[in-house]
Amino acid sequence: MKNSFKPSLGMAGLLALNFAAGAVAAQEQLPATLGVPYIPLVEFKADDRHHVLGTTDDRVTYLVMKVGANLLFTEGGLRVIPERPPAGILPDGVVETGDGAIAAAWLFDPTTRYAHGILGDAIEAGGLAVEFPDGQIAEVRLDPDLVFEDRRARIVDVDGDGEDEILVVRTNVNFGAALAVYAISDGVLRLRAAADPIGLSHRWLNPIGVADFDGDGRLEIAAVVTPHLAGDLTIYRESDGALVPVAAVPGYSNHVIGSRKQGMAAIWDVNGDGADDIIVPSVGYRRVAIVTFAGGTARELGWIDHDAFVATNIVVGLVSGVRAAVYGLSDGTVVVLPLEAIGDK
Repeated sequence: MKNSFKPSLGMAGLLALNFAAGAVAAQEQLPATLGVPYIPLVEFKADDRHHVLGTTDDRVTYLVMKVGANLLFTEGGLRVIPERPPAGILPDGVVETGDGAIAAAWLFDPTTRYAHGILGDAIEAGGLAVEFPDGQIAEVRLDPDLVFEDRRARIVDVDGDGEDEILVVRTNVNFGAALAVYAISDGVLRLRAAADPIGLSHRWLNPIGVADFDGDGRLEIAAVVTPHLAGDLTIYRESDGALVPVAAVPGYSNHVIGSRKQGMAAIWDVNGDGADDIIVPSVGYRRVAIVTFAGGTARELGWIDHDAFVATNIVVGLVSGVRAAVYGLSDGTVVVLPLEAIGDK
């Protein structure tokens, strides 16, 4: 049975979350807009590398951090443009950092050869660069019919072998976007695996991350294909140089068209069954659902409806010792959604 969480406002400053399983949890409905400095939470510890929610204008991000007994949203953290950006980096690009064989990765060679503008402008990247711990750099430059329609070159381990790869959105100007994985081989950056393009120009997808989503002990890549249209939440598996979709369900979106935020979804094994779940808005951005692919079939463990739109990235962490998803709404509310009472173990 699915759990349905319907928020009902009680006394000022409280949000009651009612679970179908019978448990009721009260969490502070944070009486502050994003950017108001102090929010009264005892503790917050995020698992995301950057602890970033973001702001409504997409130009400056906010770092979530603990200050004394308060949760502080402070300007800083991950910046759209680093203080010392690599030469030729995408204007709104992000430098990803790693602690393995790939020390940093970014997209470079800005180009206007693909006029889509899904991430806020019509400037995409023609190249991918990685930096090794010794400072050496390896690069890939795309052919004229391809662009990286992305802001991030994600440093991930797609197969669980302990070696990092790069996950990025690579778009064919005639046939649309596709996931692509690049890897280091003998010091050279090479394409390792790619999915088929969506099939039409000006069709895009937004990655979520890498985890064991179906519980079979192997890693998959999750993404939302056409998040502004059908919103197909899809998991892919690498097979013989290809990224093959193995399960999908429509109706979800982890991106608002024209926005630079690409983190409107989070990953956590909510019900403790060994399969990592996806916390993601539905198409329309007023509902946040917890979706599982355990056993290879998608279903919702639960959801929460909001009167305002989801307007920030979603991060998972400990709030006053309780595992929770944290995100902001378009009306300025910061939502703390406890995850430990959700699911049907």
